[in-house]
Amino acid sequence: IIRVYVLAGEERSADFSGPLMVITQKITKLAFELHDGLARDKNELNASQKSLAVRRIPSLLEYLSYNLNFMGILAGPLNSFNDYISFIEGRNFEMRTKPLANGKKSNECPPHEPSSLGAVGRKILICAVCVFMHLSLLEVFPVSYNTDDTFMVTASIPRRLLYLYISLLACRPKYYFAWTIADAVNNAAGFGFSGYDSGGNPRWD
Repeated sequence: IIRVYVLAGEERSADFSGPLMVITQKITKLAFELHDGLARDKNELNASQKSLAVRRIPSLLEYLSYNLNFMGILAGPLNSFNDYISFIEGRNFEMRTKPLANGKKSNECPPHEPSSLGAVGRKILICAVCVFMHLSLLEVFPVSYNTDDTFMVTASIPRRLLYLYISLLACRPKYYFAWTIADAVNNAAGFGFSGYDSGGNPRWD
């Protein structure tokens, strides 16, 4: 209600609906992970559910930290509780167990923490492209023109629908910018490491 009637859709107004959506997603995700960990039998879960299941009630500090940490409070991205706790406890860089040729398994950690510089640099570049596209396209196709009295009277319905589609398309890069830079912030802090690819290169996805 405040978003619609108080802020009135102002482009530069302080919009708090984004952080609320992120928190809602995190609370919902944690609830399902707790349900998988505490209320369901392990045999009913698939591999992904088993790895994400939370098997104890988080402390108040862990719960608030997960929901309100500064890296993801504004635009996410959504992450699992177990991944976040592994990051906080410094276990996120551990290599997953890998089978060896002799039939044994290796639990060795990498000799040093993998650098996220390359991943962060690529995402910052994507952010720059998104900002350029948003500012350029919005200048040519302003959304406010959809409600221009002259345009509404003179333009045909197909033309108005086409302009509406294009002008809203021009608004999308700003969301891609926010989501990508939020992902880059997490990677710069060391969060988002998901193991190594087949070539032994670190993955930050």
